[in-house]
Amino acid sequence: MAVAVGLILPMPANADIVTDWNSQILQAVDALGSESPYAARDIALMHTAMYNAIESVTNNYQIYTYGSYTGPTGSAAPGTDISAAATSAAYTVMQSLFPTLAGPGSALETQYNTHLTSLGNSQSVIDGVAWGESVATD
Repeated sequence: MAVAVGLILPMPANADIVTDWNSQILQAVDALGSESPYAARDIALMHTAMYNAIESVTNNYQIYTYGSYTGPTGSAAPGTDISAAATSAAYTVMQSLFPTLAGPGSALETQYNTHLTSLGNSQSVIDGVAWGESVATD
């Protein structure tokens, strides 16, 4: 009986920010019919921005660099919220890559606002938003 119930009831949504933004970018490349090499590039750009936004705050590992790209310019404010930084980095990259899918009332804007609202309006969140945008546009 438990197996049958598990098959009928939907699984809970994963609230992980990286997973949520990954779903958004997969939907975007699918909606626009992006060819695989371009889709892979776009996905890598977003995930690199998120990784560098988080890692440049936590300093647990090394930031991603390659060629002339030496990583984020500057540094995050002490206490920067990494969830806000990751959300802002993902949203900023996606706005740049998919301007026709961004804007008022779009799924991208809705997800961005939902994530930030859940984090509150503290200085660490404000710093995270600014830092994520900075990393994504660097």
